[in-house]
Amino acid sequence: MTGIRCLHLSNLPQRPKSTSNFIRLVLKSINDQNEYVLRPSLELPQTTTETYPNNIELLDSQHQIIEISRSRATRLSRICFITFMTDHDAVKFMKLYESRPLVVNGRSIKIEPARKESLLTLSLDSEKNGLYAKVMVTRHKRKLLEYDDEIKQIHSDKRKQRRIRSKLRKQGLNEEQMIAKMIEFKKKASESEQAQISSKPLSHLPKEAIEKVHNKPKIMDNPPNNRLLVQNIPKGTIQSELEMLFKGEGFQKVRLVEVRNVAFVEYTSVEQATTMKDFLGTEPEFKSSTLYITFAK
Repeated sequence: MTGIRCLHLSNLPQRPKSTSNFIRLVLKSINDQNEYVLRPSLELPQTTTETYPNNIELLDSQHQIIEISRSRATRLSRICFITFMTDHDAVKFMKLYESRPLVVNGRSIKIEPARKESLLTLSLDSEKNGLYAKVMVTRHKRKLLEYDDEIKQIHSDKRKQRRIRSKLRKQGLNEEQMIAKMIEFKKKASESEQAQISSKPLSHLPKEAIEKVHNKPKIMDNPPNNRLLVQNIPKGTIQSELEMLFKGEGFQKVRLVEVRNVAFVEYTSVEQATTMKDFLGTEPEFKSSTLYITFAK
């Protein structure tokens, strides 16, 4: 992985949805003494292509981490990318987890070099200035396609026409014959679109989704206090795993009730319990299950 300063992490929990809370969760698993983990109220540094490399604020000084990013697309919500100051820092980080896995909310995380460098490192590398410019142009085009329906339709039509022309060319047709076929295709496509029935019956939910809804415990939050109630804890979970998850400023203890698959987490103050509840969210993922976090009675 010579020259690569960006690592690809997969099998991450989908929650929390908040980007800042997600970054803090990953940092907590990497270094539980990280200042942004111990002080959730501390604003995360915003290193961008404009400020990098002249004004760098590290997310984690121990591992020289500049950035943790993930896609907004739901299908990619279980992966993220970590950018380091140097390729040496990235290699050192990978070697750290060769003998033992990185664990985030009970999930073993797969770590591998990213196929491509992050935008931050591309902007810095003078030898790849052309590639950085190309990436920015492509992103601009995607934005246009995303927000402008007319441009999106034109782009889609051009792609279809290219595919059709390629197929017709393989059939040995000349230019005149291809144009005639294209006109015929457009006419048939228009007639087919008009004939489609607009009202379609709603499909039934999958059996698994229905069961998940029915099996979800009734969640009733109580007034804020310094104790959290954690429900739906997976069988086989041990107390130390929960302590690792809920450890933070003001953390006191965890009392696991295995028979009921619940736990009570105690903090010094109401504010510290509220901060952790907001940080993890009310339904965080843990060991392929969904926890339900509320204030205890």
